[in-house]
Amino acid sequence: QGNASPNAPMLPRHLSHHANLIGQAGPVEVDVSSPDHVQKVVRYSVKHLTHIGVLDCRHWGSTLFGSPSVWLKAFGFVMLAVVVFVVAYALFDHNRVDVSALTGLTNVLNGLVAFLLGLYIAKCLERWWRIVFDHLGDMWEELVSICTFVGTAFHADEDKEERIRRRVIRYCVLVNKLTCRCLRFHESRVPKPQRVADLDRYLSFRWDGAVEADAEHPLLYTDELHHLRQAAGRPQVPAAWLQGFIGQLERKLRSTPIASDPLPDGWSQQLLDRSERLRRAIGSCERCVATQLPFAYVHLISFVVILNNTVLSIVAGLFIATGIQTGAVFACCVQAIYMTTITFVYQALIELCACLLNPFDQTTLAAIPATYYTEKLEENLMHCMENAARSSRTVCDDIFDD
Repeated sequence: QGNASPNAPMLPRHLSHHANLIGQAGPVEVDVSSPDHVQKVVRYSVKHLTHIGVLDCRHWGSTLFGSPSVWLKAFGFVMLAVVVFVVAYALFDHNRVDVSALTGLTNVLNGLVAFLLGLYIAKCLERWWRIVFDHLGDMWEELVSICTFVGTAFHADEDKEERIRRRVIRYCVLVNKLTCRCLRFHESRVPKPQRVADLDRYLSFRWDGAVEADAEHPLLYTDELHHLRQAAGRPQVPAAWLQGFIGQLERKLRSTPIASDPLPDGWSQQLLDRSERLRRAIGSCERCVATQLPFAYVHLISFVVILNNTVLSIVAGLFIATGIQTGAVFACCVQAIYMTTITFVYQALIELCACLLNPFDQTTLAAIPATYYTEKLEENLMHCMENAARSSRTVCDDIFDD
């Protein structure tokens, strides 16, 4: 990128902002694009986490140990055990207190919770991975493919071809931004009338991602904003614009060729096919995020976990009360540690599943670092388009100079 052609540049330079988005916490890289949100881990060392690195407190803010919600709920179960202990110690005779039935219930519930949580976590992780790798990944690949092909077909340093490239890459950047925006609204259950409230902010975005008031080449023009508002900001709209633009361009070029070199055979059909695959990838992202796991299933697992922790706290309070009366102090300490650990772990796991099921909620620990991915994607789109065009202009000339 630094050794650009001395000819007129195809596109204005787009400077990377990654340095402002990534923070270092030892061997862990976190997305620090928003100080109001939980830091999202972008990269980490698995080897570091397999030994003493798991105790590295520099990145605990990105783990469940830094979640106030988990600690607060675990503290609630501890307080329940304390209340049961006080009542049992003050009112009950330890010779008449029999906790064997509750202990048996706890053992049954522990086995059931471990089994159900194992299935639940696997399903939540699978859904999270499919959203990122399969659905969003397919959409990003189609965007890069479209930009690369357009850079190859319309590669000349001429005004009309530059405007074609700019129009295509503007639609591609807009598709990604609107998709991430739409998926966040799906998760937060924002009503459709409220989904058009901030669309006008894209008038201040340049097509290359920078923010500039009264930009000469904005990401979204006023007439496009009107149509986008009517469609409630749906990300399929720019993909439809792209298909319409390609069709109209193909008809215009039949009568008024502008390319200095012949266009690739079937170029319009290839772009239309890629645009259609892009539209389907966007719809796939929306369907996956909008379709939740069955309510009864999630409710049952949450209920069983809370029931198990409640019963475990009651048993611990009764056991410690009778243990102190009989002088079994060590057994009481073991029971307290057991109850605290199990309730915290189970509550942390259920909290983790809730985070995994809401990957675009930027306040959760398992949120997708959308800002970081968007920056990388936009930079990749521009590099692919520019370098494809530059190669098309120069490589063949170097080979066939003779």
